[in-house]
Amino acid sequence: MLGASALFAWPVNTRRARIGWIVLLALAVAYGVALNVQPVNFPGSNFVHYYLGAKYPAPYLETYRLIQAGLARPQVGMRDLERPERLVRESVSEQRAYFIDLLRAARVPFEPLSRLDSLAALARESGAIEQEARRIMASRLPASRIADFRRDVRAAIPAGPGHYLRDPTLDYGYNGSPFYGLLRQVDPMLHLPFDRWAAVAGLAWQLLGVAAVACLAGPALGLSTAERVAVAALIAASAEFASFAMPGLVFTELWVPVLLAAWALRRGKSPPAGLAIAVAGLLKLFPFGMTLVAAVPLARTFRRGTSAEAAAVVRKRAIALLATCAAAALGLGWLSLAGGRTWTDFFHKIAIEFQSESSMMNSVSAAAALAAIGAPRDSPLPALIALASLVALLAMFWPRRGGGLDDALARRSLVLVAAMGWLVKSWLHYYAIVPFVLLPLLARRSRVSAAVMAAGMTAAYLLPGFDDPALFQNPALHALKIVPYLAVPAWFVWLELRQDGWGRGAARVAAAAGVLLVLAAGEEIWRGGELRRLADQGEAALADSDPSRALESYDRLLRLCPRDAGAERQRAIALAEQGRLPEAIAGFARAAALAPRDAAAHDDYGRALLLSGRAPEAAAQLLEASALAPADVQVLVQLARARFEQGKRDEAIATLTRARELAPEDTGISEALDRLRGR
Repeated sequence: MLGASALFAWPVNTRRARIGWIVLLALAVAYGVALNVQPVNFPGSNFVHYYLGAKYPAPYLETYRLIQAGLARPQVGMRDLERPERLVRESVSEQRAYFIDLLRAARVPFEPLSRLDSLAALARESGAIEQEARRIMASRLPASRIADFRRDVRAAIPAGPGHYLRDPTLDYGYNGSPFYGLLRQVDPMLHLPFDRWAAVAGLAWQLLGVAAVACLAGPALGLSTAERVAVAALIAASAEFASFAMPGLVFTELWVPVLLAAWALRRGKSPPAGLAIAVAGLLKLFPFGMTLVAAVPLARTFRRGTSAEAAAVVRKRAIALLATCAAAALGLGWLSLAGGRTWTDFFHKIAIEFQSESSMMNSVSAAAALAAIGAPRDSPLPALIALASLVALLAMFWPRRGGGLDDALARRSLVLVAAMGWLVKSWLHYYAIVPFVLLPLLARRSRVSAAVMAAGMTAAYLLPGFDDPALFQNPALHALKIVPYLAVPAWFVWLELRQDGWGRGAARVAAAAGVLLVLAAGEEIWRGGELRRLADQGEAALADSDPSRALESYDRLLRLCPRDAGAERQRAIALAEQGRLPEAIAGFARAAALAPRDAAAHDDYGRALLLSGRAPEAAAQLLEASALAPADVQVLVQLARARFEQGKRDEAIATLTRARELAPEDTGISEALDRLRGR
């Protein structure tokens, strides 16, 4: 990318520029191939996800259970796709519970207090894991496909030292839409046993996609041959392509339709543009935003003073695009169901993934940048920025000088896609491909601007990777890494608006909005810092047995963030330590209501109820906590107490026995169980 920056800045004739871009393209492709065929990277986890996901349509959230079963592995240690911020059965007690229950279900004799490694070895040797694997596969796959699945999974994910470096079960699952699964069926490699040649074909397919994108960018944007080569070189040289898109299986399917839509817009061919948008949108959803290129001009035709003749032409084209897109989306979406997947399952999966607090570490959206520099999770600022950005993007298609579909529409449709990171909460960095298509066009107007943008991306690549702990330990560094991903498309939007000649009034409004957003950002960053400071202060006060000081900190925190369930729970703990149990119980109840999926909130609420002598209510809350965290030993201990106080001695013994199985080294649990049994 630094070489691309130098080529933009270096004023040479067309022939030398073309040679320079060809050399850069060759080097980038060679590097990308060399990177992705290394044993620790080949086949890539992205490729494995898309290959297996398209070939075997299991439920999205069951992907890793099925892969573990195909490998005859225990159902532990993979990412929990229902809660992507954690791994499945990560703790010792959770793993003990899993193996104990597995052995009991298989009727294998064992000693429940044995060491964890002994339980795991017995589960393997007795065939209990294999039996479970067969049950899982039989419930999710047709019987005729189980053998093929096991063969493919074992070929794609070999065992042995170092295999964990590319174990796909530590990623975030298969995200291919039902339409992608249907489309992928035309790939002949998908109907053959998985082998290294399938992965090689995948790499070749993505490189072919780069060539196709560059070729389509030519007629779509009016690029010369040298500029088309520059587009290919820029994409191939980007970390997004070399490290993520090239070893995957969706780059070509996504970006070729996007460029086809831009090409059709430039040619004034509305139905093909609508069809291309529908195809791309059914793959990754966000390309549906390109329908603004028709929706906004259509709305503009209803302005007073618009020429009836011109309005009729614009309406005809816009309606043709929107109608074709809608019909194609509905038709192709319905056909996609033939692949065995449902759209509701797909939307549920991606909603869980994108709502997770920590899963989208490689997001380069405006919301991610704000979070990196300390804005709190409940901040309304990302929504305000998205609204302001949407107004600017709409203005690109509401030109002051005339209107309708023109040559600029194709370019602006790509600028719109490039700016999506301003609109959505999570915008993954490997979607940031479109600016590389536009940079050669920008270089015609300003070589310096193009060079600076390429240099900005170089700086982002030189900083620690998105999965590097150093990035999260340094918020300023994290925000700095995201800045180029936001600044480059913002600059393109500004250039388009400036070209339209928006007057001083619009500039003043934009400047005022910008100042207000900057001030709001400063306030939100301060609020986020204050929330963290007060939380740390309150925690330290509780650790020092100073509930009065802790209560003061949490009261101030809740004034700044009234719906913070964690702060509400900590405040209730401080109240309980002051002996104000009725107030504490009310606080624990609010915390549980604010975070109904938080086992700790229900646990604390149950303990407080138990202290107040309300055993039946305490048992209900502790049962809720146990359902959310069934291997939490301390929850089981408290539930046993509640059962005992209810007079349910046998249930209390059974619950405490379970707690002892999960923590056999805890002598306190053993002693309590002995006392309960009357020994």
